[in-house]
Amino acid sequence: MKRLLVTIALTVPCLALLALTALHVSPESFVPGADVELLLEIAEGGTDISGVDVQYRLVGSTVWQAEPMRQDDPASTYWRGIIPSTAVSTNDVEYRFEFRLSNGAAGYLPADDGITPLYVLKLNAPKGSLNDGFVLISDDSSISADDGYVLAVSYLALAEDVDPKSIRVFVGDRDVTSQTQFSESVLMYREDRPQDGIKKAMITAKVKGADVYSPTWITQILPGSKKPALPFTYRGSVNFAANVYGVSDKDKVFSDPDDDYSTWADLYGSYGIADMQANLLVSSLEDKNSQPVNRYTFGVNIPLLDVFFGDYSPSLSQFTLSGKNIRGLYGKFHTRFLELTWAHGESVRKTEYMASASPTGLSTFKQEAIAARIQFGNDQSFRLGITGARHRDIRSSLGEAYYSYSDAKGDTVYTVRPQDNAVISLDMQLNVPDQHFLAGFEIAGSMLNTNTLPGAISVEEMEDYGLDNEFAGIEVDPEDYADLFIINTNMEPFVPSMANVAWNAYVRMYFWNNFLNLQYNETGSAFNSMGTFGNQRDTRVLSITDQFSFGRFITISGGYSTTEDNLMEHKSETNTYQNIFASAILRIPNMPYVKASFNDNRGENKQNTDIEDSSFDPITSNAQNMSFGIGYNIVQIPHVPTQLDISYRFGGNNVKRTIPDSYTSDNGNSGIGFTMNNRFNM
Repeated sequence: MKRLLVTIALTVPCLALLALTALHVSPESFVPGADVELLLEIAEGGTDISGVDVQYRLVGSTVWQAEPMRQDDPASTYWRGIIPSTAVSTNDVEYRFEFRLSNGAAGYLPADDGITPLYVLKLNAPKGSLNDGFVLISDDSSISADDGYVLAVSYLALAEDVDPKSIRVFVGDRDVTSQTQFSESVLMYREDRPQDGIKKAMITAKVKGADVYSPTWITQILPGSKKPALPFTYRGSVNFAANVYGVSDKDKVFSDPDDDYSTWADLYGSYGIADMQANLLVSSLEDKNSQPVNRYTFGVNIPLLDVFFGDYSPSLSQFTLSGKNIRGLYGKFHTRFLELTWAHGESVRKTEYMASASPTGLSTFKQEAIAARIQFGNDQSFRLGITGARHRDIRSSLGEAYYSYSDAKGDTVYTVRPQDNAVISLDMQLNVPDQHFLAGFEIAGSMLNTNTLPGAISVEEMEDYGLDNEFAGIEVDPEDYADLFIINTNMEPFVPSMANVAWNAYVRMYFWNNFLNLQYNETGSAFNSMGTFGNQRDTRVLSITDQFSFGRFITISGGYSTTEDNLMEHKSETNTYQNIFASAILRIPNMPYVKASFNDNRGENKQNTDIEDSSFDPITSNAQNMSFGIGYNIVQIPHVPTQLDISYRFGGNNVKRTIPDSYTSDNGNSGIGFTMNNRFNM
């Protein structure tokens, strides 16, 4: 029973990620040529997180790029990351945080709910001061694309004081210094076949050791008769990490102390209408007889079509396929009113361990995943979607010796059995952007076969079980459909019912500076989906969250969620869990910011009087935590912008039981955190 309480407590943050209580003070602006430093504090629920990425893109783009964040140390509540300088130039950037939980689930901050706004970085004046010594020679405010785009700037007045190596030229979204010609005190950049639109240009440099920047020059490029050039732009990074351990006695170390390393490379590019990405991760922890650690992905996005090869984690719907890695092919055809999505690949790698009375490990069948979705409408107005997914353990992928053996009595013992799982769902969503209102629901049904080794049941066997093989007046032979799903007596349950159904409904709206989110989720005791995480069976969850903002100065968020299991009343007790959380940030420009958070978790169990259980053990648990903090973005230190943050947190937890001499606890905790985030820039 205690295990059930813990399970529920850990599931709620997975369903409504942001009972995690994460605090982030956005820089809200950037300067060209400098990395954007980000600091994220996980005030509550940090032990459930296995990794955090910051995802970013130019405002108006649909392609996300990612940079991993790093935790100060395993016990720290702070995570740090950057948006690299190569990704920020003259256009605004929006970003969010992706959390990867220890159970494999993923979530976002701000929530990916279609209405909560993303964090936005706006172009700010570069470091230093405005200098009129940069004089624009090519002063046409509007030109034809046939004439080409020319940026010609004179800096004769600064010639004796400027450091020539410090001059950086930014045009559009790129640093074009390497393509700029310098002649004495004049620089010139040219595009013979520019794309039509607005061009923004700026120059930064050091004059007498001080940072200066030019005015921002804007030129309108009118469409011409010539076909514009298609520039190829790219950005990438290569990273290496290693864990080196040193212990005096390996026998006293619980985990594996062996050294490990990993290297990963990310490359993003665009050419004309195509956006491309390639990602590669290679780790020394990769073992061909274990689940994959290495990852590789290649993707192409063009208007109307997205295609990805290799490792990808598609999200088709909450109950069918969401966030689980598939090594194969993913494609999405999308128009304004129709979307077709397909995913096919390997979701589990086969592993081989000899089956015996004392196995060294359990084998796994190779598992194939297939999913498809058709959607009418779009996310900006009304949509209706139908999604289907099937996960199948390939029986032929393992030899019999790897999943069964004969015991001393000659009986066959199975250490692992192949399974089939199929889920189909219907979802609907209404979005009224002008009214800041969004509502929707999804309902899904599943089938699970826990042992497909016997194959499909025959019509004769169905008759032996007293089952009718007619459906809507048509005779059905399960063996004819074995390629889609194997039907036999190992299905749980054999006859589908409401226990095989899961559904959720949600309403999100913005009014009076409030972002309100209401969600209800109910999952049957026999609902199974191998393509998702966090769908706790036989439970209902109600979640209410709200975020209030007053301009850029005050942000207050909070919420309440309650979880209850044993909906079908098949168990001897019912567990309930409640969570209340709140956080606030006060930020006044050029002044220290103040923050606070509160989290309260309560759980208890109640006996089901319809089922007698003499071992029932009533238990209640309660955990509370509060934190207060103050911080300041110190920009007065030349070359070393610094963010200082000081936090104090305290709280406690207790467990009470009524049975004499049973385990109880009452613990308190408190601590002070001090962090300084800076980067040396020259």
